[in-house]
Amino acid sequence: MTDDGHAPKPGRNYPAAPVVQYMTMLRDSGVPMTEMAEATGVGLRTLRHINAGQRGYVRWYTAELVFSLPIGEHLGRHRRSARRAALIVRFLKAVGMSNKQIARRIGVTDASRIGRQRYVRYETERRLAVAVRLLARQGLVPAALLEEVT
Repeated sequence: MTDDGHAPKPGRNYPAAPVVQYMTMLRDSGVPMTEMAEATGVGLRTLRHINAGQRGYVRWYTAELVFSLPIGEHLGRHRRSARRAALIVRFLKAVGMSNKQIARRIGVTDASRIGRQRYVRYETERRLAVAVRLLARQGLVPAALLEEVT
């Protein structure tokens, strides 16, 4: 988010400076760039270019993914119970997304497997939550349901 509290808007570029500041806070809390790349799905080279100041703007979705990373936690390699992820997948299906669309959005090959798995990667759950927040910003998700899955 920018200093004035504005979040990245879908379809628009976002200033790189707040993203760089957030990435610096993540690194200072012990999260290496490789884990940031793995957790967000953004290429390591892209994150390094952003961090080095080689880009004045970043894609809004890249900013959203970076801002979704929790400060002070190690990312990517941890797995979590699939219950919350399965709930989010069911919710996304209920608002009209297909398994194929969900899978493409979160970077997996088959979203229908999430409900049958016992564990999911931390990054998968986070990407699902980002997808729900983006739908909420577009007004496609009722507030009551948003609170239930996030």
